[in-house]
Order: sequence, then C-alpha cells, then structure tokens
Amino acid sequence: MKTNRTTTLSPRTVALVRKRIAVPALATFAVFALLATGLMAGVVLPDLPAGSQYELIFVTADTTTAASSNIADYDAFVASEAAPLNSLLPNGVTWNALASTATSPVPNAPEPAGIPVYNTQGQELVSGSPGLYTIFPTQTAALPNYNQFGNAYSGDVWVGTNNNGSAYFPLGASPANIGVIGGAANFYPEGWLGYTQDSNLSDTLPLYGLSSVITVPTPEPATLTLLASALLVFGGTRLGRRQHKAAGRRV
Repeated sequence: MKTNRTTTLSPRTVALVRKRIAVPALATFAVFALLATGLMAGVVLPDLPAGSQYELIFVTADTTTAASSNIADYDAFVASEAAPLNSLLPNGVTWNALASTATSPVPNAPEPAGIPVYNTQGQELVSGSPGLYTIFPTQTAALPNYNQFGNAYSGDVWVGTNNNGSAYFPLGASPANIGVIGGAANFYPEGWLGYTQDSNLSDTLPLYGLSSVITVPTPEPATLTLLASALLVFGGTRLGRRQHKAAGRRV
C-alpha cells in the first residue's frame, strides 16, 4: 500500500526560498526603475507650493517638416514628443504646438492670463504678467531651449508665428517662418519666436510644445494612509517571523 508523505519545510528553509525569489524580483524592479528615472534625469520641474499653477514649454527632440497646413498635425507631433514628460505631471495635461498655420487659432498654444511659463530646467520664462504673447521673447528671463529630456538645443525651430501668437509666414505655405534659439535674438527682437523664413518646407526642424495649465498636486491623505498601513504590515510580518524563530529555538 502506497503511503502519501507530506514534507514540512522548516521556517529557515521557507525564509531562504522567499529570499531567493524576492532578490531577483527586486533586482528586476530596480533595473526598470533606473531606466525610467534615467530617461528623465535631466528634467527639472519648477519647485512650487502645492496648488500653484504653471505651464511647461520645450523644444522637441525630434524634427518634422512644415509642409502641412493643418495645425492638428503639429499638435499631434508635439503631443507624441511630450509623452515622456506625462509621467512626471498631473493627469489631464494636453500639449499644443507653439506654431501657426493660415487657419490656426490665435494663439494656437494658449497661455491664460497670470500663468507663468517654465522650461524643462525649471527656469521661468515669464511670470504670467506680462504673458508669453505680450512681450518680445528677448525680454524673457530664460529661453525654451531645452527638449522634453532636459537636454539643451540651439538652432532653428519651425514657428510660422509672430511674437503675439498670430500667423506670420505660416507653416504650410512657402516661405514659412522659423525662430532661432541663440545668437539671432541679438539682431531681431522676435528672437526665438520669429527670425527669418525658409522656402523649403521639406526641411526638418523641431517645434515648440506648450502644455495646458498644470496644477502642482497636493499629497492625498489616502496615499499617506496606505503608506503607513504598508509599513505597519511590513513591521508586523518581521516581528512575527522573529517570534516564530524564537519559539522554534525553545522547542
């Protein structure tokens, strides 16, 4: 007659098995966490109190042509470029190209009155009064010369717009207006928002992207409660293991 035998693992063996499973899992998680944080390591968000509002501007890391006369194409391009930033920001942030076509809204990337604008290095371009579209860009305290990864850029950018947000040699028509980040601002007051024109719409240049209004989040009480509960469970588990080991030694 065959006898079924049940093997009972000792507490020490169980702990060793758990450790061997947990260590690789934690290592894998750490690798993914480092990759995620490393991707955005150069981005600096403004250090503002909870509840504060601001907008974020960047120049795209990738480039596109100016052949389309549909502003939605440029908005879509900017939104796809902004995807890495979304994990750092509150939910519901949308992105628009700081650009103009012949039929686009004025301005296409709105900046509500009183809302400051920052680049991806945490530098304030305008404090909100006067706004981004009411001053010449050369009068801003900083430049939008950082991309969505926080890396600096200097060169041409498709804009098709004037410093007030209206269409000026719009994208989709030849020639189209470009801005220049850098020395050109010393020669023309429009600076990075409008400098010269390019007749070859198939040239590939970056765009500026401007976010919708971002509100600095307030830590939720539920989140703090969950964290405290997790710490209590973790501490209780460790205490239970110690007590179990102590009881095993007394037997």
